[in-house]
Amino acid sequence: MKYVFILIILSFISNNMSAQDFRQIYKYKSDYAFAVGISTLQLVGDNPAGEYIKYLPEIKSFGGGFVNAESGIDLRVTRYLDDEDVHRIPLGFSIYFFDSQTKSFLSSLLFTDTHSFNISNVYTGWHYSMARFPLGNAHLWAGIELHASYLSGRTYSRKLTVRGDGTQKDIDGFVKAWEESYVGNNTFELTKENTLRLGTLFRLGIDGEIQERWMINMSGGLQLLNLFLRDDSTGNLLLTRKNAIINETYAWAFNFSLLIQYRL
Repeated sequence: MKYVFILIILSFISNNMSAQDFRQIYKYKSDYAFAVGISTLQLVGDNPAGEYIKYLPEIKSFGGGFVNAESGIDLRVTRYLDDEDVHRIPLGFSIYFFDSQTKSFLSSLLFTDTHSFNISNVYTGWHYSMARFPLGNAHLWAGIELHASYLSGRTYSRKLTVRGDGTQKDIDGFVKAWEESYVGNNTFELTKENTLRLGTLFRLGIDGEIQERWMINMSGGLQLLNLFLRDDSTGNLLLTRKNAIINETYAWAFNFSLLIQYRL
């Protein structure tokens, strides 16, 4: 997959710029660049939050509903440390909006589960240019970052609807089992405290000029959301019910970003 997006960006650059010798970016007055763009997180690995929500009597619910990539935005300032732009220090902020809705059936009942939260990240790290290409002054780079991730606005609701020949009595058992979260109108709501985690992100990316000072910066990588500050007492990090999963296991995600970058 990484080779595909490398070829795409190189083709785009070569179509927008004529062949040229290596051009030194360090002739610019500033060693800083500012970038903004889209970013996504896709949960990977053995994480129930990445599965469809379904009802299990013994734990009330299972799955987070986040089976697809969740979208966000990324803002980044990069400091170039040398004339050849080999070593860079990024400082950035990103936010991801997790939002899912799952519908399922059990006998005469329709379950509508809605689950949402935001993940805000402040990050820094080190990026290293491994190769340079003459077209578009492009760089193939790799990097490691430390992320402080703040999870907020975590809500979960389940609404039960009688269908077919069902009656309200079919819901009464669920009301009793979920009494602590019943808010009326056959709806249950749960929240979980905001929390902070420290994690890492390993990136592989490519950047190149599309016009003088303007660049495309694209990268993908594997992110660990909770390397430090895990808390088993709150259960799985990305599930709202505290007792759904006993321990807080590692939460892995694939990170993709596509940024427009301006060299100051």
